[in-house]
Amino acid sequence: NKFKESFILTQTILQSLFVCSLYYENYLKGINKLTKLISIPYNIGFYDNNNIFATRIIHGETGCYQCLENQILQKFDGYIEDYVSEMDSEKQVFDIKNYGVLISIIKSEIEELNLYSDTELRGNVLHFYLPTYEYNFDKNRIQSDCSVCSTINNILFKEQNMKACNILAEVLGNDKYQE
Repeated sequence: NKFKESFILTQTILQSLFVCSLYYENYLKGINKLTKLISIPYNIGFYDNNNIFATRIIHGETGCYQCLENQILQKFDGYIEDYVSEMDSEKQVFDIKNYGVLISIIKSEIEELNLYSDTELRGNVLHFYLPTYEYNFDKNRIQSDCSVCSTINNILFKEQNMKACNILAEVLGNDKYQE
């Protein structure tokens, strides 16, 4: 009975929001996999330096956190380690201005969700760059190289690819016999 109550509480919390620094990237990935396993949609907000990201993830319909991370990292040359500094990350574990902006956005989204049963962030990513107050509104699509979303699709693709190769080999084999 306590497990059921705990699960319902956890489900309610995850459906509402998850906000943190990118310093806790492993937690973000863990929440992403957990919500995928139990099919729970959730709002997520995270920040790194002066970049703030917010989105609503519905597994199977929108891209997941890993898809979003892949999409963001594609814009940079090199490796993630080239851009991440341990000291910078530790300093910004709790930054009130970033949390304030994120919580305001997510609170507004939750109110929309309760009122209209849908939000503007569903499948979209809101990106703020605080020093210049620039913002960007982009799609969070399922990435074909995502280890969370596309695993089943990749397996099916491999099976289809093998079938296509076998059919092609059979057709080419039949052509040789006809000559």
